Amino acid sequence: MLFHSLTFAAFFIVVYSLYLGFRKSLRAQNWLLLAASYFFCRAWDWRFLGLIAFTTLTDYTVGFKLGATEHARRRKQWLLVSLVANLTVLGFFKYFNFLADSVVSLLNTMGMNADPQATRLTPTSDAWSRCIFCPTTHCS
Repeated sequence: MLFHSLTFAAFFIVVYSLYLGFRKSLRAQNWLLLAASYFFCRAWDWRFLGLIAFTTLTDYTVGFKLGATEHARRRKQWLLVSLVANLTVLGFFKYFNFLADSVVSLLNTMGMNADPQATRLTPTSDAWSRCIFCPTTHCS
């Protein structure tokens, strides 16, 4: 599902209408947005569902821990856990292919015959970042 497609327009209208319908229940709105994010991610590529589940559970756990402690140092540590987890996922899926291609290019320049296909671990270089960050931050 692409942002500039009619399918996304219909998806957005349905989700936004339901969101407005749940305006009296913040919990229902949050569950709706979570389910819509998972649905959007599945529509993009179902293989990313495990990653969005990982980041969801990480951030939920960190949020729960932040609410349970008042110690500033401990709160900063939990925030760091969330930042490192999310930025690691983003960095790997956004930049791994770029780094791998650069290494292959360097090796080929040095006269070694490196196979570029051997470095392909991720399906796309930035599809994951669009899937995980755009539905929750409303970017297009």
